[in-house]
Amino acid sequence: MRYVLLLIVLLVSCTESKQPVTFTSATIETLYIDSISVRAIELMGNSLAFVANNGVFGTIELGTGKVRANTISSPEGNPHFRAVAHTSNDFFMLSIESPALLYKTGGNGQMQVVYKEEGEGVFYDAMTFLNDLDGIALGDSVGGCLSIITTADGGNTWSKIPCSLLPEGIVGEGAFAASNSNIKTIGDNIWLATTSGRILFSRIKVNHGKHSVRPSAIPNLRKEFIP
Repeated sequence: MRYVLLLIVLLVSCTESKQPVTFTSATIETLYIDSISVRAIELMGNSLAFVANNGVFGTIELGTGKVRANTISSPEGNPHFRAVAHTSNDFFMLSIESPALLYKTGGNGQMQVVYKEEGEGVFYDAMTFLNDLDGIALGDSVGGCLSIITTADGGNTWSKIPCSLLPEGIVGEGAFAASNSNIKTIGDNIWLATTSGRILFSRIKVNHGKHSVRPSAIPNLRKEFIP
């Protein structure tokens, strides 16, 4: 009898299928109105984080609609943000052009610069984290390859990958200024979209230690990326 019952359970389990969900209408609700240009958004639990031009950033509580907006400035003026990301512990935002400034939440709750890049052609478009340690940001081509910076310590420090470890760039190739949407990660896999119609792929490595398994910094992208 046990075998018959097990067979019935297996048959029922195999024949179950998810029914498609059909929507007949949608309601649009205005959350925030201002004269700024919001360039990227990020869901953080029950809040929606946003970044904009003129150094403006903030959050909207989705349950209450309460808006918290702030403005940050640098010696070079108010930065224009187009990339935003978060981990379990911190919030990050990245400005677009020279000097590109990457901010994270500091110990006192204030935003602090953890990466700065200056130079002709510097222009960053998107950023994301694969987990609480490994993050990546993508920008337009400079010096013969796409601009890619990574972190392996939760965003405390960032470093730029040299062109010798990246696919050769195409003249005029850039990252889409697509409101932080041209990077996609699933597990340890990363896809990057460029303005030249290329989809680049990479996979972060995993180091197996005695007591833990954690992804390391994204290495040897020249071999891992597929144009």
